[in-house]
Amino acid sequence: MVEVSLSIVSHGHGSLVSRLLDDLRECIGTRVELILTRNIPEPLPASFADLPFPTRLIDNSARRGFGANHNAAFNIARGEYFCVLNPDIRIAADPFVVLIDELDDPRVGVVAPRVINLAGKIEDSARRFPTLLSLLWKLFRNPVDVEYSSGETTLSPDWVAGMFMLFRRD
Repeated sequence: MVEVSLSIVSHGHGSLVSRLLDDLRECIGTRVELILTRNIPEPLPASFADLPFPTRLIDNSARRGFGANHNAAFNIARGEYFCVLNPDIRIAADPFVVLIDELDDPRVGVVAPRVINLAGKIEDSARRFPTLLSLLWKLFRNPVDVEYSSGETTLSPDWVAGMFMLFRRD
């Protein structure tokens, strides 16, 4: 039984996808399947053929948007959980055990890990719903300020960025 269906969409990001697939091969102990969508014609990453988990490929005949691509992957997914994963994400350890534990709470609709950028700083991937005052504040302040500072604790942000999101299938 597949526990997590991973949806990755490539827009000519073969080298990024290849590095992410290497990370998944090395770090993931969770039972996963990979659904790779090629949104534009491009070669398959070499590592796609020898992954230790099931893979599925969607080749679009015309470019599609973020939601349409991941919805198409969701329609063929077999996992109890569905993960939207950008090609430029790097994974150092299996995040799914902890994330799935968070989804055991029925009040939680989506979970995402803390995302660290290449400089080692927390990425602005969790935000509050915008207000007129907050938009003005961002306009006149540093727009890359992180709205939620995150340590090792769980947060309940208003929304999370679409770079890495995990949902229950239902």
